[in-house]
Amino acid sequence: MKEQLENHYKELKEVLDVLPTKTKNNRQKKKDYLKEEEQENNKNIYMVLDEIKRRINPLINLEPNPQINEMINKLNAYYSDTDTSVYSSAYEKMHLDFYLYNIKESSKDNLSDVNKYLRKVIDSFKKANLIIEKDDFDFSTYASDYMGLLIGGASDEQLKEKFDEVYWKFPELIKTIIINIQSIYIRSEKKLNKFFEDYAKHLDKTLPKEEVRKNIIEYNKNLKKQMHTDKWIIFDNFKTGKWSVNTFSKAVIDSKINKYFTEDSYNFETLINLSKILFEYYLIIKYDYLLKDMKEKLSKKDEYKDSMSKALDEIAKLEKTLVNLNKANNKESKFKLFKKNNDEKWLFNYNNALKELIEKYDNLDNERFNDVVYRTLLSDSSILDVLRLISSNYLYFVSTYIKNKTSDLETINKEFEELREDINYKEFTMINSIALLDDKPMKEVISSRYKLEGINIPEESLEENTITSTMNDINELIRYENIKTSTLNLDDIELYLEMDKITDRK
Repeated sequence: MKEQLENHYKELKEVLDVLPTKTKNNRQKKKDYLKEEEQENNKNIYMVLDEIKRRINPLINLEPNPQINEMINKLNAYYSDTDTSVYSSAYEKMHLDFYLYNIKESSKDNLSDVNKYLRKVIDSFKKANLIIEKDDFDFSTYASDYMGLLIGGASDEQLKEKFDEVYWKFPELIKTIIINIQSIYIRSEKKLNKFFEDYAKHLDKTLPKEEVRKNIIEYNKNLKKQMHTDKWIIFDNFKTGKWSVNTFSKAVIDSKINKYFTEDSYNFETLINLSKILFEYYLIIKYDYLLKDMKEKLSKKDEYKDSMSKALDEIAKLEKTLVNLNKANNKESKFKLFKKNNDEKWLFNYNNALKELIEKYDNLDNERFNDVVYRTLLSDSSILDVLRLISSNYLYFVSTYIKNKTSDLETINKEFEELREDINYKEFTMINSIALLDDKPMKEVISSRYKLEGINIPEESLEENTITSTMNDINELIRYENIKTSTLNLDDIELYLEMDKITDRK
C-alpha cells in the first residue's frame, strides 16, 4: 500500500503541475479536481490508519509468557537445591567461603553488611543441623560478647553500639570472629561433611548426579528455545532498543551469510553448533588467566600432598595457645580482657598468637584449594573439569581475579556468578574433550574443522580482539532465524517503532 500511495501522489503532483489555471473555468475545474482528490485522500487516510492498526495491534497486545518466568525460577531452584559438584566441600556448600570473604571486605567500610553476612553464617550452620552459640567463640571475650548479641537477635543499632565500645580496645574484633568461625567449621567438619553426604545420598535415590546435570542442561535448552522464539521477548528487544531492525535487513543478513557460509552449508543446525564451539573457545580466551594459573598448579600437584594437613596442624597448635591464653585471662577478670595488673608478657604472647593465627588462616584458603587440586585433578583433566573446579571455589577465583584485574567486589561477585552459569548450565562439545595441559593450536584446529564443511572461520576471526564480533555475527543470524520462527513480521515491528516516534508514545 505504501508504494501505491507514493506512486499515486507522484502522479497527482504531475497532473496538478500541468492543469491550466488562466481562465475562471479552468481554475474551478482544478478546485473540483482537488476536492475530489481530498475526498479520495481522506478515504486513503482511513485505509492507512486501519492498515496500521491491523498490523501493530497484535504487537501492542503481546504479553509476557508467565510460563517462562516459572521455568527460570524452577531452573535456579533446581540447580541450587541439587548442587552435585564433586569439588565442593561442606565449606563451599554452606557458602562460608563467600560469606567470610564478604565479611572481610565489608569490615573496611560497612558494618551493616558485616552483620548481614554474619547472620547468614549462623543460619548456614543451622541449616546443616549445627547450632552455633556464644561460647563457641573462644578466641576472645570481645568476639564472644559481640557474637552473643548477634545470635541473640540484636539489631544493627545495638551491634554498632557494641562495636564502637569494643573497637578501640580490640581493633582485631572482626578478623578474630572470622578465624573463630573457620575454627568452628574445622572442629565440626566431619559432622558437616556427613550431613551433606547423607543429603546427597537422599537426593541420589530419586535424582542421580549425572541425571541431575543432564536434566539441568536439557531443561535449560528447552527454556532458551522458548525464550528465543517468544514473540513478546523478541518484540521487547526491539522496543527497548536492545536490537535494531536494520540489523536484520535482507542486505545485512545476506552479507553475513555470504561472509561465513556457502549456499549448501547454511542451515539453522549448523548455526547452533558453530555458535556453541565459538562460545567454548571464547571461554578459553575469557578465562585464560585462570587456566594459565591452573596449568602451573596442575604441573606441580604432587607438592600439595601433605600441605593441607601440615597447615591444619600448625593452626591447631596456635589455636590451643590462643584459647588457653584467653581462658587464663578470663579466670581473673570475666569482663575485661586487658587487666591493669596483667603482665605485659601475656599481652605480647596473646597478640603474637592472634596475629600468627590470622596469617595461618589466610594461607589455609590457598592450601584448601591446593588440596582439592591434588585430590580431584589428573594430568589429563579437561579444560571443562578445571573450570568446573574453579566455579566451585569462590576464594580461588577471587584471589586469581584480583591478581590479574582491578575491580570492585560487586563486579567480582557478578563475574563469579557468570562463570558458574557459563560452566554449569550448558552442554559442551570441545572443552570437555581437550586436556588443560594439551597445547593444541586451537585457532587452527577450529578453522580447519569448519573449512571441511564449507564454512569460512579464518584464524584471524578467532583472535582475542575479534572473537566477540564473530560470535555476534553468528548469533545475529540465529536471532534472525528465531524471529522467522516466531512468525513476527519485521516490517510490522519497524512500523510500530516509526509510529512511536511520530506519536512520542512512551
